[in-house]
Amino acid sequence: MQYLGEVPVGVEADIESSGADARDWASHMRPIPADVLRKELEIATVQARELIAVIRREVAAKVCAEVA
Repeated sequence: MQYLGEVPVGVEADIESSGADARDWASHMRPIPADVLRKELEIATVQARELIAVIRREVAAKVCAEVA
């Protein structure tokens, strides 16, 4: 199981945060801010920032894989 700080993160949180990021990209053409993600998922600031870091690493890995 993956942990976000001391809190375990399940597949549901990953899917919800990825979906929120995709919606923000579609409407604002930029990644979702941690504060917006925090409010949408009703989670703590630290958890939102850590989820944002996970999302951005995943996106960067996908981009690098497509370029290579």
